Amino acid sequence: MMNDIDNLLDLAFDDYNNGRLNQAEQKARDVLVWAPTHGDCFYLLGLIAYKKGIYVQAIDLLNLAVKAYPNQKNYQLALGEVYQHSGQYDKAIKTYQPFCDMPNVQAQLGWIALAQNKKDMAKNIFEKLVSTDYAYLGYHGLAFCSGKKNKLKNLTTSFQLKTNPIVAKDIVVYLLEKRQLDEIEKYLDFIDDDLLLSKCLIEKKDYNQALDVLKKYIQKNPYELNAFLMAGVCAENLNDLETAEYYYNKLLSLDKNNLDAHKSMGRLMMKQGKLPLALDYYQIVLKYDNQDVQALLALAVIQETLGQYDEALGLYFRLQTLNCKGLNLKIKNCIEKLFITNKKLAKKFAKGWVKSYPENKIAQKLLKSLACFFLCLVLVFPLKAENFSNDLNWDLAWTGKMAQMGDALSQYELGQIFEKGIGVPQDISRAIYYYQLSAQQEHFPSMLKLGQIFSDNKAHQDLEKSLQWYTYAAQSGEVQAQLYLADYYQNERPDKLQAVYWLEKALHQLFPEAQDLTKVSPDYERLKNESEIKE
Repeated sequence: MMNDIDNLLDLAFDDYNNGRLNQAEQKARDVLVWAPTHGDCFYLLGLIAYKKGIYVQAIDLLNLAVKAYPNQKNYQLALGEVYQHSGQYDKAIKTYQPFCDMPNVQAQLGWIALAQNKKDMAKNIFEKLVSTDYAYLGYHGLAFCSGKKNKLKNLTTSFQLKTNPIVAKDIVVYLLEKRQLDEIEKYLDFIDDDLLLSKCLIEKKDYNQALDVLKKYIQKNPYELNAFLMAGVCAENLNDLETAEYYYNKLLSLDKNNLDAHKSMGRLMMKQGKLPLALDYYQIVLKYDNQDVQALLALAVIQETLGQYDEALGLYFRLQTLNCKGLNLKIKNCIEKLFITNKKLAKKFAKGWVKSYPENKIAQKLLKSLACFFLCLVLVFPLKAENFSNDLNWDLAWTGKMAQMGDALSQYELGQIFEKGIGVPQDISRAIYYYQLSAQQEHFPSMLKLGQIFSDNKAHQDLEKSLQWYTYAAQSGEVQAQLYLADYYQNERPDKLQAVYWLEKALHQLFPEAQDLTKVSPDYERLKNESEIKE
C-alpha cells in the first residue's frame, strides 16, 4: 500500500512540475484518502494553491506540512514565501528567521525591506550580498533600490553573473516599459514566463507565434484571465474575429465583471456592425467605471450612428470635461444632425457648449449659425400666421431663405427635405444640388449623403462620384465614410492595403488608445511605406 501511495505521489509531483496543476491536485487528494496526515501531500497541495494564487489555502496546507515534518527546511521556506507574496511580512520574517545564514533567504529579507519602503535597510542587505559568491542576488536587488539610471545596469550585471530566469524576466519587463524592443531578443530564451513571452511577441507584432504560445499556456493554466485576453487580442489582430470572440467570452465566463473583456467584446461587435450589442457591452463598462474614456467615446459614436444625438452629445461633453482631445468636429456634426429633428434642443446644446468653452471658435461659429434661424423668425418673417398655412410650410420657407444666404446647415436640411419629400414632392436632383452646395463648404454629413445617393439611388447612380464623395468625407474624418471605404475596398474593389488603411483610420477614432488592432497583413508597414495614399 505504501509503495502505491509513494508512486501516486511521485506522479502528482511530476504533473505539478510539468504544469498540470489540476491533475496533480486530484492525485494528491487521492493520496490523502489513504494517508490523511501525509506531510509531502500537504506540501504539494500548498504549492498548487500558491501557484493558483489562493494564498489562504496555501498557508493552511503548508502549515499542516510543517506540523507533520517540522525539520523539513523546504516546507518552512515555501511557507515564508507565501507569507511574503501575500503581504504578511512580519510572519514571513519570523518564518525565514532560522535560515538567515542562507543567501537566498537574505535576498528575500531584502525584498521584504524594500516592500516596506525601508530602502536603506534593503540596500545594506543587497550590498553585503554583492561581496559574496551570490553577487548576482545583490545586483538584482540593488537594481530596484537604485534610481532608474542604474536599474538596467545592475540587472544586466546580475544576469551576466548568473543567467537567472527571474532576472531575465525583470530585464524584459524593463525593456518593454522603455520600448527598447530590439534589446529584448537576447533574453527571451531565458525567461520561463510564457505570458511575458507572449506579451513580447505581441509587441513585436508576431501574433501567430504569440497565439501558439498562449494556447499551450491556457491548456496548463485554464484559469489565467490575462492569457484569454491576450489570446483574443492576437486573434483579433489576425482578423480571426470568431476566435477572438471565443477567448473574450471564455474570459467573461471566468470573470463576468472583467472590464477589459467587455470593452474587447464591444469593439468586436462594432467591427461586425452589431451596434446594439456593442452598446450593451460598453454600458456595462461604464456601470463600473463611469470615466473610462475608451468606453465613453465608443458609446457616443454608437449612439450618434443610431440617431440618438442628445445622448451622444451628453457623452461628448463628459469626455471634454475629462480633457479628451479631438472632439470639436464630432460635437459640431452631432449638433447639426440633432438640429434636423429638434432645433430648440440643438440650440440649447450649442449654447451650453459656448458657455462651457467661451474661447472655442468652432462652438461660437455653430451657435451663430443656429441663431440666424431664430433671428429670421423675428425679422424676416414676422407675419407667420398670415403668410403661411402651417408650420411645415413655414419651416420650409425660412430654411430655403437661409440656404439662399449660403448657410451650409440650411442647405443640408433642404437637401434632406427634397430627398425624403417632407412637405414637398420628392426631388432627388434638387436634393443633390443642395447637398453639393453644403459639401462645397466642407459640411461632412453632406459629403456622406452624396456618397450614399450616388451609390444607392438607381436613377442617379454614379459609382465613381460616390467613391469620390465618400473619400472626401473619409478624409475629413467621417467614421461612417471610412468604414464604407474599408468595406468597399475589401469586397467591391479588392485592395487590401486601402481596406486596412481606412479601417485603421476609423477604429483609431473610435479607440484612440488602441494600437495596431487592424493590421491584418504582416506586410502592412512595408506596403504602407510604398503606398502613395495621402490623408
